[in-house]
Amino acid sequence: MKPNPLIKKVRERFGKQTLAQKAGEETMVNGTAYITVLVGNQDEAIEFYQEKLGLEVRLDVPFGPKERWVTVAPKGSAGPEFSLVQADSPAKQQAVGRQAGDHVLFVLTTEDVDRDHADLKARGVEVLGDPENLPWGRHFLFRDPYGNVLDLLQPAPR
Repeated sequence: MKPNPLIKKVRERFGKQTLAQKAGEETMVNGTAYITVLVGNQDEAIEFYQEKLGLEVRLDVPFGPKERWVTVAPKGSAGPEFSLVQADSPAKQQAVGRQAGDHVLFVLTTEDVDRDHADLKARGVEVLGDPENLPWGRHFLFRDPYGNVLDLLQPAPR
């Protein structure tokens, strides 16, 4: 039987011990690997997340007879990856762009929110207002091609 390349890549990436495990602590949940983002078209989603936001494609492999497992993440990030899942059923199709209702789907971070605000506007991304200060940092909201509201945050110094 041919080894599944997806399983091999997941084991390579997430098979390491967590800090809690290294300290001898037992934990049920020890990390986050993937965050699902339902999309209408995986190639279109890759273009947005890669070309507009600058994320890198980590995996793009066949998954089952007709599916692809596609993940993206910030370059060099060790954190969770976003799994761009093709909405292949009526229930998934209805949820595209509305996974978090009218709330933010996820928050990305940056070192310069004002620079990136101007850059995303120049790239044609739908930006929802100007950067503003909050107790935890400076941020602004924007939408992906499907209508999900995303947040770009420059964390406040700690």
